[in-house]
Amino acid sequence: MGSHLNGGCSPKLGIMGIARSGTFQLKEGGFMVQVLLVLGFLLMLYNTYTGFQMKGKAPGGVIGERLTQLNLFILLFALGYLVVGVLTWSRPVDTLLLIVSLILLFGAIFVLLVLRLVQAVLAALEG
Repeated sequence: MGSHLNGGCSPKLGIMGIARSGTFQLKEGGFMVQVLLVLGFLLMLYNTYTGFQMKGKAPGGVIGERLTQLNLFILLFALGYLVVGVLTWSRPVDTLLLIVSLILLFGAIFVLLVLRLVQAVLAALEG
């Protein structure tokens, strides 16, 4: 019923940006989402670099094997951040995209904290 009233165009926004389809579209914030995605990706690049540096200093055995696995997952997630950024760069901003951007940024922060923990454990094992 609503699509023929507005000529088949996208649904008009109602009160507070809630579209008739039920999604919430942010009128502003596209730049903020892009900044969040770029920050998350850059942090994941730093995490990848740090992880591979740690691998070079770590002893072999179980620790070396687990660091290799951790580094592969960090690299996989860094590529995932890049793919999400490329696929959503020019997409209209909605609540879901903002939440995904925040989750990705906080995920990169989590990886940074895990790497710092691993560095502390390796330093304790050496000394």
